[in-house]
Parts: sequence; structure tokens; C-alpha cells
Amino acid sequence: MKEIKVILMGVGNVGLNVLRILQTNNERNDGLSVRLVGVSDSHSSVSGKNLNIQDIIRNKELNGRVSNNAEIDVAELLKERADILVDCTPASRDGSREADLYKIAFQNGLDVVTANKSGLANRWKDIMDSAKNYSRKIRYEATVAGGVPLFSVLDYSIIPSRVIRFRGIVSSTINYVIRNMASGAKLDQVVDEAIRKGIAERNPQDDLKGLDAGRKSVILVNRLFGTTYTLKDVRYEGVEERRYGENDRLITEIYEDNGKPIAISRIASLSEDDFLRHIDIDGLGYQILTDNNGTVNVSDVSDGPYETAGAVVNDIFILSNRP
Repeated sequence: MKEIKVILMGVGNVGLNVLRILQTNNERNDGLSVRLVGVSDSHSSVSGKNLNIQDIIRNKELNGRVSNNAEIDVAELLKERADILVDCTPASRDGSREADLYKIAFQNGLDVVTANKSGLANRWKDIMDSAKNYSRKIRYEATVAGGVPLFSVLDYSIIPSRVIRFRGIVSSTINYVIRNMASGAKLDQVVDEAIRKGIAERNPQDDLKGLDAGRKSVILVNRLFGTTYTLKDVRYEGVEERRYGENDRLITEIYEDNGKPIAISRIASLSEDDFLRHIDIDGLGYQILTDNNGTVNVSDVSDGPYETAGAVVNDIFILSNRP
């Protein structure tokens, strides 16, 4: 059986589900064993050659921390012999922490899988240059469309094609909020409900201001059109205390206008026959127009931390060259 060694940073809703999925995969004994050799949350860290994933899950669920140890310095944690660093930490404001973290990982011979958008949204060029300089790889499936396959579709399913236009619902929080407000609910009421259901973060301001979708727009335009945009190069808007129409959605669009790549996230009213109009209230999805593969529509029924964690684990498997 092939074995791959992983360090996980961040054990919130997504990171905890990453551990659960890895544990399930290891129990299946189907060709790849993922060994956890380091893990940290905001309170504690633990490293070692034979960490028990189930024990770490139990400790996190019961005590709110992965271990009773104090937090280990990042540089020390990354010295543990490992293959992949998995970043499920909360986003920083300017992405510097993430960019520095990934550089240390690359320097230590690790590839990176991230669900954290801020580094790529703010320091795309630095991170990609660093990966190239150290001959390492970074995958980021979970940063844009949660558990909906996007970058794996671009990388493996439409290779003959160039993407002409991307349209997507990639912010579950705002779309959940505005669709409930269209029925007359108040903003604060819906946000509280979204937090209770795990759709929104405990501090949902980045989502509500449109910043989260803006970060995703940066990642998309850079990936699709080879730009090195940051947040200042994209347009995005958030949610307001007003009545929305039943067809209103926050739509992210990426396309070229006279040769210049454009990235926009805005609330728009969709026509009845629009594919995106019919994505479920808890779902995410997108439509891509290509030159050789036609129009490709992908969505899910419901998307949350577990589905996002599935995208993270899928990236781990891709980097492992799973048999």
C-alpha cells in the first residue's frame, strides 16, 4: 500500500472534516494510506510519526483543541518529514502569513493543498513563483467552489479547450442570505440562522461584504487567464438590508473584454432559463463556455464544510498520484 505523510494546519469545520474523511479512507484500505505526522489548531499542536487521527478528532470534539500540548512554532512543525502541507486555517487580511507559510513548506520539500483563499488572492505571483523555484506543487480546489469540482475539471476534463467565460455561484453565504431576504426575512435574522447551520462563519463579515467572493474572483481570473491580479483589480459587492427579488443571486463572472481579463462578483437578477437560477439554496455551481468542449455546467445540491473537506482530500490524492 502506498503511504503519504501529511501535516494539517487548521482544525475548524473544514479541517475537522478533512480528518474524518482521511480516517474513513484509511479504514477502507483501498491502496493509499494517509499518515498524519503533524496537526495544529489555534490553541495547540502535535507532531510525530504515528499520530492517531481518531484520537485527534475525539480530543478536538471533546476539548476544542487537537492536543494538550502548547502550539509548536510553524517552522518546527514543518521540519517533520512529510509530503504535503494542508492549510485549512482562517484567512488572514493580506495573505502574507499564508505566502510565508507556503514558502517554508516548499523549502522543506513539501507540496501544498489549501482551502485558504487569502494567500492566493493577495500574493498569487509570489506563491506561484515560490512553488516553481523549489519545484513543488500547490493545489487549491477548495478555495473557490467548495466541494464542487472546478480546477480538477479544468486540469483533466477539458484539456483541449480554452475557457472563454466563467459564470458561477461560488458564495453560499450571500446567496443563502439574499434568497431568504427575498421572502421578507431580515438580514440579521438570516445571518444568525446561517451561522447556526454552518453555512456562514462565526464572523461572517468577509462573506457579507463580498470580500470572500472577491478573493475567489482573483483566484479564478489568475488561473483562467494567466494574470497576476490582486483584490484591487477585481470588482465585488456585498449584501445590504433591502428586499431582494426571488431571482437575485450573487454571480461571479470571469471573461475578457477587448483582450483585458475582467473579474466581477455582483448581485444580478437571472432569467428563468438560466442554469445558475436553478441551483439549490444550499448549493454551489458554475457554467463555463469553452471553445472546444461547448458549455459545461456543474453544480451540487448542498455544499458545506464536509463537501469542502472532500475537495481538500481530493487534492491530497491527486498530489499523491494515488494508484
